[in-house]
Amino acid sequence: MLNKLRKKMNDRRWRILAAVLVTALVALLVRGLLGLRRYSSYKVVKAGQTADSVSSYMNIDSCVLRYSADGAALVKADLGTVWDESYTMTNAAADSCGSEILVYDRNGTSVKIFNEKKKVSSFSTELPIISARISGKDTVAALLDDGDSTEFCYYSSDGKVIASGTSSIGDTGSPVALDVSEDGMEACISYVTVASGSVGTTLRFYDFSSSKKKADKCLALSKTYDGMLIPAVQYMKGSELAAIRDDGFFIFSGASKPSVRKSVDFDDDIASFFCSDKLLGFTFAGSGEKYAYRMKIYTAGGRLKSSSYIDQSYTGVHMSGNRVVFSSASGFSVYTTGGHLKYSGNVEDGNVSDALKIGSDRYLLVTDQTVEVVRLK
Repeated sequence: MLNKLRKKMNDRRWRILAAVLVTALVALLVRGLLGLRRYSSYKVVKAGQTADSVSSYMNIDSCVLRYSADGAALVKADLGTVWDESYTMTNAAADSCGSEILVYDRNGTSVKIFNEKKKVSSFSTELPIISARISGKDTVAALLDDGDSTEFCYYSSDGKVIASGTSSIGDTGSPVALDVSEDGMEACISYVTVASGSVGTTLRFYDFSSSKKKADKCLALSKTYDGMLIPAVQYMKGSELAAIRDDGFFIFSGASKPSVRKSVDFDDDIASFFCSDKLLGFTFAGSGEKYAYRMKIYTAGGRLKSSSYIDQSYTGVHMSGNRVVFSSASGFSVYTTGGHLKYSGNVEDGNVSDALKIGSDRYLLVTDQTVEVVRLK
């Protein structure tokens, strides 16, 4: 009797295990088929607002930030407004980290901080802003123009200076890129240097894990690369930093002692660089009639995820989640980060200025006539 009971229990376990395996295999098959599915058209699901020629747009999770010199608004996927803030700037620029949003006046002194629910704070800098970035903790790193020198200031959300320091253009060169880590503990600045007619780059890494008021006291590493241009730096999810070179990229890791964890070299010139908090994307000009561009996607650790061909020209590109969206005046195209084409087509009316992913197969389409939500079909 005991042996029969054990056999029944074992048979039941095997049946349960088999059912679980079959379910998992079916789920993987469905996911794979959906990933390969290609759409042939789109449907307008929300008639849009009248477009303007001065606003810019940025993905903020499932919402979109619309900003200009006159104000900013966070717009939901149904085009409803979460918040709307008026201000006056000369040249509005924006950055985001998670749900934290920064809008600042480039070459001005105004700084506005928002999240996905409301305005958080605002403050003014003492000098004109060259560039600024926000962390996931509401802290703001900013480069300020002081004539023949550049001031680096690190602010809390209420505008108090956490750390600051000045560097002369003659010593460090001109700043071309700035970023701050998600946790607000690290920052990196790329300076272009010129010596004896040769262009180089100096990278400066800062560690704010201990409270110090002077930026030079928080300096973790200053490294110069002769004959190399590094026009972009980007912190990934966590503390890894991608430094985009003219011929490839470095992946740095380590806060107190940053070091190169991975170096990737390219044989072709970079046409475009785009990224999310987990992936790096590059396009390279194609070879004649075979294809327009080649696209490569890398993980935050520098591993090649996919390599594919792009068959059309474009004027803008965004990466959101697992999608890469290319836009041109006549239409837009959508690829997976695995390199599969999901959709490519033209719009019926107007010229496209931007296209952004705002949901599962839903996109915000901005033309010179309207702003509308479309669904691929």
